[in-house]
Amino acid sequence: MCSLNPHTSESCFGFDESTGTIIKFYKYEGNDSKNDVCPKDVIIPNKIKGVDVVTIGGRVFYPDAVGVKIESVVIPSTVKTIKEGAFRYNGSLKKVTLNKGLEVIESGAFEFHGTKGAIKEITIPSTIKMIGNEAFQNQNIESLDLSECTNLTSIGLLAFANNNLENIILPQNQDILMYGAFNNNKMREDEAYIYKHTKDGIDYSEIVSYAGSLKDITIPSEKKGIGLKKIGNGSFYKVNLTNVVIPEGVEIINDRSFWDNKLTNIIFHQV
Repeated sequence: MCSLNPHTSESCFGFDESTGTIIKFYKYEGNDSKNDVCPKDVIIPNKIKGVDVVTIGGRVFYPDAVGVKIESVVIPSTVKTIKEGAFRYNGSLKKVTLNKGLEVIESGAFEFHGTKGAIKEITIPSTIKMIGNEAFQNQNIESLDLSECTNLTSIGLLAFANNNLENIILPQNQDILMYGAFNNNKMREDEAYIYKHTKDGIDYSEIVSYAGSLKDITIPSEKKGIGLKKIGNGSFYKVNLTNVVIPEGVEIINDRSFWDNKLTNIIFHQV
């Protein structure tokens, strides 16, 4: 019986053997138009020329550079890092499979601009340590479970902004920087305010992101008996607010907390 290799041909990739980095994805095998067209459904091999693939390089699958818009990608467990903008602006990319072993997703790796991208589901592997700014911005992801990501320390600004998230599960009892990470999603208003996560639990005195979709909001003055004191960097950045009521007790409004909105009315409740 013949055994078919499920991976995309090695000849579809430009590869830096010294660093284990994919640096190009070709439209044609061997980068030669006389050869077969490389597939739109890509299964990245775990080795190329006998060397482990450990990094997907920046803008490798950028459609204007490649000349083809891929529709799905499977990233092997050997890959540790997906570099900045690796799959940016691929509006036809519907399915992404990330395997255990991945540690870093850099800024704008799967970002889409314009309307929205086609990615509706994503499973982030438990090995992840950092998700960069705008990594999955403007996709259509509906649910996100990071509860098993016990090594995660940072989710960048707008990393999952402007998706359709109705459910977000975060790891507990660990320090995570995630200012503005989930802005402008579809969370219910009573769950839309994301608070600072620390190794000692959730710190309800500081909001770090607003994952709701309302344009007129009254920010809660407290949660679980703990008063709100701080509105973190970028917490309401690009959420299309027109009216906001800031409760009494708030002592600090950090940099760019309400940047790039359409605010016409701001009310500060005084102590």
